[in-house]
Amino acid sequence: MIDGRAVDQGARIGVVADDADYRVAAAELPASVRLVDEADGAILVIAGDASVRAGSAPVAVLLADPPMTGRSGREALPPGIPVIVDRARLRPDVAVDVGARSDAVLFTAECTAATARVDEAVRDAVGWLRVISAGEIGVDAVHATGTGAIALLRAAGCPATVSVTVLADPSAKTRLRVLAVGPERVEVTVDGIGEASVALSSEAGRLTFPTRRESRRRVALRRAVEAASSRFASDLDDLEHDERVAREILHAYKQPLSPT
Repeated sequence: MIDGRAVDQGARIGVVADDADYRVAAAELPASVRLVDEADGAILVIAGDASVRAGSAPVAVLLADPPMTGRSGREALPPGIPVIVDRARLRPDVAVDVGARSDAVLFTAECTAATARVDEAVRDAVGWLRVISAGEIGVDAVHATGTGAIALLRAAGCPATVSVTVLADPSAKTRLRVLAVGPERVEVTVDGIGEASVALSSEAGRLTFPTRRESRRRVALRRAVEAASSRFASDLDDLEHDERVAREILHAYKQPLSPT
C-alpha cells in the first residue's frame, strides 16, 4: 500500500537488496519484481543485524536471518507495514507440508548447535513447536545441564519438551529435530543451514515428503510481493513470540550455577 492505496497486483514491485543472494532471487522473478535503489514504494530487504532506515516508506520489509538482538525493528516502521521474516531453519513452505497436528498428545524438540549459533537455533526450534502445535508456547520449567538445558513446555494445551545441547566445536553444524506424537507421528529434521526433511509415520507405514527445491530467498520474496499487494499479516508477532520463549530457555543455560 502506498499512501493508503494497495499495490497494483499486476505491477512489478521494486526490491532494494544489498545481499547478493536476494538480488539473484529477484532476478529469478522478473515478472513480479525489479531491483531498485530507493526503498520508498519498494520491498526493503534487511539482512542480518542491519537496521531499518528511519524515514523510508517501503511497502513491505523482508528481514533476512535476523539475529537474536531483541530489536525486531518494529519501532522504526510506519504502522501497518507488513514484515516477512526469512529464517533459514524455518521455511514457511516446509511448514505448510507439516501443518498443525491438533490430534498430537506430545511435542518434542531437540536442538544441537555451537555456542555462537545456539540462540537462533533454540528460537527456530521453538518456532517449529509453534507451527506444529498451532498455538503459543508456554514455559513451565527449565533446568540447566552440563552441556545445555532441558525445558518443560506447554504447546496448544499439550505437554512439550525442548532439549538443548551446546557443542564446543565452533564449526559444528546446527541440527533441529521436532516431533509431534499422536495417531500419526510427524518428524521434522533440519540439518545445517536449512536442509529440512519431513516424515509422517502411521500404521500404514512411513511417508517422506519431497524436498523443496525452490530457494528460500525466492520464497521470501514471493511472500513479500503478496504482503505488499494484499496486506498479508506480519511475521513479527511470531518472531517475537519465538524469541521470548527462547530467551526463557536460554536463561537457565547462560546463568552461572548457584552455589549450594
